[in-house]
Amino acid sequence: MYKLAVDAMGGDYGPGITVPACVDFLVSTPNASILLVGDRTAIQKELDSYKQRRKIGNSLVDEVCNPRGGRLTIRHTELEIKMDQAPANALKHGKDSSLWICLDEVKNGDSDGAVSAGNTGALMALSRYIVKTISGISRPAIASSLPNVSGSGTTVLDLGANISCDADQLLQFAIMGTAFSSAVENITSPSVGLLNVGTESSKGDGVLRQAGKLLTESPINFIGNVEGNDIFCGKVDVVVCDGLTG
Repeated sequence: MYKLAVDAMGGDYGPGITVPACVDFLVSTPNASILLVGDRTAIQKELDSYKQRRKIGNSLVDEVCNPRGGRLTIRHTELEIKMDQAPANALKHGKDSSLWICLDEVKNGDSDGAVSAGNTGALMALSRYIVKTISGISRPAIASSLPNVSGSGTTVLDLGANISCDADQLLQFAIMGTAFSSAVENITSPSVGLLNVGTESSKGDGVLRQAGKLLTESPINFIGNVEGNDIFCGKVDVVVCDGLTG
């Protein structure tokens, strides 16, 4: 059984989306439990509404939502990080917010992961401050699997966490992307490309050329520079770029 801490207040619609999504997930995933963090009244209102829509007789829903021993529990807090709140402000004033508590759960080993659809900048800043990065990784990155014509997906990172990056950080993103693609997409030795204005090794600025050199010398399966259309053609499994480009 693994446990996720979910920021119930995160996102444009808060509990109206996060609560039913969590219940649906638990109904389909019997080996998971969720701690919903946020305003208890708002969360309970959405749980009651969900059960009414699903007709209370659904035994799986009742089992998930059972306040005595169910796989969904609630931790109350009235503080939340707003979508337009600056990351620095979230660091200064966000303690005891739903997002902060979720990350504390991971830091303390009480939850296996934290999930939030809220303020991305605050999530990255608080994650780095509270959970911190693993050894050898200086910055977190945002990754996602984008669809391609092969029918699988191309993992792309960074998608906005870091506006500018140096060559070492691009190498670190490639390492993280390789691990992500292996674990999530079940790909053995994922191929990695560096997003550039052309496929030739001489293309790009000094950072990209140095990153290409580091990637070539690394043990990952680096195939060279790729262009934007290669993401959707499925030329490689992982594409690495800075956050502004992503």
